[in-house]
Amino acid sequence: MNQSAIEEFLDIEIALVIERAKEEFGPSKSVDVLCRYLRMLATVELASKVGADRAVLEAAVKEPGEVMSNTPNVESMSTEQIRAMMDERYAVGDAYELRLPFDALRGTEIYCVVLDLVPPSLRHCRALDVGSSTAGIVRFWPHQDIVGVEISAEAVKAARAKFPNVDYRVASIEDWSPHPGEHFSLAVAVESIEHWQDAGRGLDAIHDAMSPEGMLVLTTPNRDSLHCRIGKKLGITVPKISYDHVHEFGYRELIECVEQHGFVCEESRGVHCAPYWALEEKLGIAVRELTDNDVEVNNWFNDVGRSMPAEYAFIQCHRFSWKGR
Repeated sequence: MNQSAIEEFLDIEIALVIERAKEEFGPSKSVDVLCRYLRMLATVELASKVGADRAVLEAAVKEPGEVMSNTPNVESMSTEQIRAMMDERYAVGDAYELRLPFDALRGTEIYCVVLDLVPPSLRHCRALDVGSSTAGIVRFWPHQDIVGVEISAEAVKAARAKFPNVDYRVASIEDWSPHPGEHFSLAVAVESIEHWQDAGRGLDAIHDAMSPEGMLVLTTPNRDSLHCRIGKKLGITVPKISYDHVHEFGYRELIECVEQHGFVCEESRGVHCAPYWALEEKLGIAVRELTDNDVEVNNWFNDVGRSMPAEYAFIQCHRFSWKGR
């Protein structure tokens, strides 16, 4: 079976699903991602049926860069443009509702590590949740005395409907300020700083809102993860984890950035070991199928992530204490 025959098979099998998704949600990044995974999964299934040559099969699957070629360049967008983009997505559902086992299992692990990094004495203090989306940390927190800061008004509307006792506020963290006299002993930013237009301003805003004994717990993708290191060895330009990210930080880069804005790193943890993610260009698409969709494999990688040095993990998690500037 040649490449054109494979592509014809994929188009016939998937076209109706794609068209239905586009009719319902309109052209969007989420639909583009869905299209890519549908094609990839169909290709893997076809490989087992016809024994087609791997190189031919790989050529039939769009690479991430090709799929994302029409994605807005968030690095050059203004705060208002990003807010409008996110409002449009949240108006039709959760902007990040595409949940592969790779996403869901890793997300649960992040929440567990975040809660573990918070000292027991602070777990019941009023908390600042930066980048709260349609809910935020309240989903796993021991109380609802939380202020959530979120750039999208549509996301905040959905969050308020689900958790009316949480104080959700619409703002980018760079432009946010607390109410007069309001201070926090704990701030949490789960998978948030990589979306900020100006990380320094955002960190300054958090610092100014915290009390002197306060702590910041922060998680973000790690550009020094094993998959990035192996990608360099293989000569691959590893894509961002999400094309919504303005900047993804290396391990030391992130710690140094936060410490330059009035914090001191006290403890670091890693979440998830992902040595092969996004390396299918060299390793084959069957590897991507395993890393994205196999529950057992993702549980293995979560287990390994708990014991590996944090600088090699897929997600870096840190606890910082407040200091004066």
